[in-house]
Amino acid sequence: MIYRDLNEIDLLRIEFSAQTLKEYNEKAKRDLFFEKVIDGNISHKIELEENTHEVNLRKYIREMTISIFKNRRLISGKEILYEKIKRFVEIKLFGQKVNLGSDSLLRNLSYQHILNEIENTFMNAINKLNFIEYPNTYQLETLKSSLMKPCLSEKESYVRPKKSIFNKIIGDSDFELKFASFLEMAKDVKAYIKCYKKIGFKIDYINSEKKISNYYPDFIVKLKNNEMYVIETKGDLFVDKDTELKRNRLGQWCKDVTEQLDQKYSSFSSLIRWLNQKK
Repeated sequence: MIYRDLNEIDLLRIEFSAQTLKEYNEKAKRDLFFEKVIDGNISHKIELEENTHEVNLRKYIREMTISIFKNRRLISGKEILYEKIKRFVEIKLFGQKVNLGSDSLLRNLSYQHILNEIENTFMNAINKLNFIEYPNTYQLETLKSSLMKPCLSEKESYVRPKKSIFNKIIGDSDFELKFASFLEMAKDVKAYIKCYKKIGFKIDYINSEKKISNYYPDFIVKLKNNEMYVIETKGDLFVDKDTELKRNRLGQWCKDVTEQLDQKYSSFSSLIRWLNQKK
């Protein structure tokens, strides 16, 4: 499990652009506009009831917290982030301490550029936090490939398998189909699956932009001695800036799951390179 400790966000050192706090008349204070649409047009208008500023502020910060959690794929610390954002608005955002019970504050917070500044400030601060990984705290989840819903494919080439639960193996490349044919003939292979995204098998890793991303290996193979292999066929054939990061994460994942299940999992992250070396 990989996560970031949100307690480490230091509001005294956080980097942001201070916003101008505008004052509004009584009518404007209660005409709260939300501009949360792509083109910047007003999406809807809410007329605030009197003495509800505290409720509306909590709702505003809660929605902001949820948005950042989804964007940064955080798994814990929602209450911590909520309090951090609330405190940031109170003492930092406008370059001065503001009254959280003010309707004028809510009116200021209703505009998209203010919302963007808060979101960007905290997302950047979260990106700078160190990752903490506990390899022995996986909450193992069983995925059944038999529950995958049928799907259509425009690709004409396929392998009709005898060792896989699927009635057809449709690869992302001709090489994957050749590999599937090899698995069908291999005497020590008991079963295998092509890891289609609809199965839901994915491995989280830290990408080159220091964000948590998903990595989808190509095949899972089970040998007759019950050893498991998670295989990436392309490997170094299509190298990008995340190739090495994915390879290292796959190896670590197999090691961690082996310890958890007491069943050997191994990785093979560059099948094409290995075959080329054999030639």
